[in-house]
Amino acid sequence: MKKLIAFFLLVMLLLSISACSEKGYGREEIVKAAEPLLKESQILNEIYFGEGIPVKENGHKVGVYQEADISSFAQYGLTDIPSIRAKTAEVFSVSMCAWLEGKAFNSLSTGISVEGARYYEDAEDRIMVRTTAEVYVDGTVTYDLSTLKIVSQRKNIVYTELTATVTTPSGKQRSDTIKLDLIKEQDGWRLHSPTYFVYD
Repeated sequence: MKKLIAFFLLVMLLLSISACSEKGYGREEIVKAAEPLLKESQILNEIYFGEGIPVKENGHKVGVYQEADISSFAQYGLTDIPSIRAKTAEVFSVSMCAWLEGKAFNSLSTGISVEGARYYEDAEDRIMVRTTAEVYVDGTVTYDLSTLKIVSQRKNIVYTELTATVTTPSGKQRSDTIKLDLIKEQDGWRLHSPTYFVYD
């Protein structure tokens, strides 16, 4: 009888632990995690999808590539391609890093032709910028974290929605509900989905 009671208590304890683990992450924790990551992502979005790193007016040129002037990004600790990669890894998940870096630092096949990487470092450690790269983002984005809503959760991934507003240089604005996924990796939270938002 005692063994039966002990077994019953053990089962109840395990069920209780399981129930606690399935409660998932609370909204407050997700908002707190998302805020600094979204802020950091804006700088990276400018590099990956926006106007990008400016070029030196009389800088070294190789075909459609021109030497970069990365001084305007130095205040964010971005001084070369390795530092851009490191910052990306602090903000985005492993799979997102692979996607972003693939777009910026690898040659891309369009199915018709092969386009060179947007950025590369030459033998003299100069960042070279492809001047023909397409600009996807033109404007600033603000995220209203007060509207963040957890849609669902799966293990260490949290799927959310929130309102974002893009403002173009001419002052036009557009707001919409966007999806934002976060993943908890071994050393903390990371963004697990794109955060750029286009005015169209």
